[in-house]
Amino acid sequence: MSLPNEGEFRGIRYTIRTDSRRKRIAVSVTAGGKLVIKTPPRTSMKRIETLLDENEGWIRAQIGKHADDAPVLFDEGETLPLFGRECPVHRTEGESCWKGGEFYLHGESAETRAAETEKLYKALAVKVLTPMTKRIAEKAGVSVSGVRIGRAGKSWGYCKRSGEITYSFRLAAMNDRFAEYVVTHEVCHRIHFNHSPAFWSEVERLCPGGKALSRSAEVKAETGRIARIFDKEK
Repeated sequence: MSLPNEGEFRGIRYTIRTDSRRKRIAVSVTAGGKLVIKTPPRTSMKRIETLLDENEGWIRAQIGKHADDAPVLFDEGETLPLFGRECPVHRTEGESCWKGGEFYLHGESAETRAAETEKLYKALAVKVLTPMTKRIAEKAGVSVSGVRIGRAGKSWGYCKRSGEITYSFRLAAMNDRFAEYVVTHEVCHRIHFNHSPAFWSEVERLCPGGKALSRSAEVKAETGRIARIFDKEK
């Protein structure tokens, strides 16, 4: 069975190029942040999917790094990250929306489309992070008085003594595993309002490997990309 020319892996779109002279599979990310798989004939999709799974962290880090090669105009042909997915961007004459895994943005100028994008991210953050917070709070055996979405650029989230948790809308642009770590971090402040060893032990219990993930090259690359997308001074 022949391989398809294109595919998608956990929200990342890729192109497959078959070469009869090639003996091994090669995975690369172009200067524009596009994932390309070069493979010899008769390679199975299972082998390709296994390779993508094994190299997912590196792939996402490379996509984030190469995304700096062009300015973000929130326009046709671009993609925007959303909880680990790469979502195509389209212009629309109607209201801006996120539909079918794609962004539809209204506005003639990049500035207007950027503002529309931020509104959509805030709405999507509420939709995903609110139930995620409730689920993790129940697992931790604590209560949360409310969830808010803010514009903080230097903090992913913070928890008040009242039990209200606020997240930056930018968290919706990170991968879902990191988002779950941030939510877990803030929920654990309902148990320990500090960063003591007991606090970190609880975070690790509820989200194994989360702290290590937060310091990974993948997350650093994603964070840099998000700053370039949303910071006013690019």
